[in-house]
Amino acid sequence: MTVTLKGKCALITGSSRGIGKGIALKLAENGVKVAIHYYRNEAAAKDTLANVQKRDASGFIVQADVLQPQDISRMFERVRSEFGGLDIFVSNARPELPEFFQPPMDITLDQWDAAIDSQAKAFLVSAREAVRLMSGGGRIIAITYGTGSRTGSVLPWVGMGSAKAAMESLVRYFAVGLAKRGITVNAVSPGWTEDSVLNSLPPQAQDLISGRRRECRRAPLLG
Repeated sequence: MTVTLKGKCALITGSSRGIGKGIALKLAENGVKVAIHYYRNEAAAKDTLANVQKRDASGFIVQADVLQPQDISRMFERVRSEFGGLDIFVSNARPELPEFFQPPMDITLDQWDAAIDSQAKAFLVSAREAVRLMSGGGRIIAITYGTGSRTGSVLPWVGMGSAKAAMESLVRYFAVGLAKRGITVNAVSPGWTEDSVLNSLPPQAQDLISGRRRECRRAPLLG
């Protein structure tokens, strides 16, 4: 049986660039209406929307700080107002590097909180908001680990790696909890993606994640 996405509605956080933008454009190609979330870069979000519209799909942009639960609630209220409901939610947003990128002995509590709040807490709040707008057949997807980030190889990734681990665990709980409602919850572990915050990592970390990893494995701990 062929499943059509035409006419479905989606919200992708962090979709002004990188992985989120790619997801938004692929959904648009399949006739999905797309809500494009951004935090600071409105111009990039408008560019993504323009590219969605070039694919004969409709959508809108919405600003929110995913570290703030009230912003998340406001974002989903905008989705309800514009779309009337939601079929697909992709949790992809995270802070810029300086807000969390420190090794375990140096990371501040503010940086730790930025990582945890943007991933585990934001996913908890967002998934509950998304479910209120979904009927049976809804899809919730969390973008979790990149290659090399779950092993401790990139020490300054400790905050985000731990936050993604909590997020991935939450995915399992939601998947079980929502199964009877016909809503599936999955995690996607991405590879290297250009035009994203990965490009702002130090060269050694970029090599580790992007696939140029043989040399890096000999000295895995990047301080």
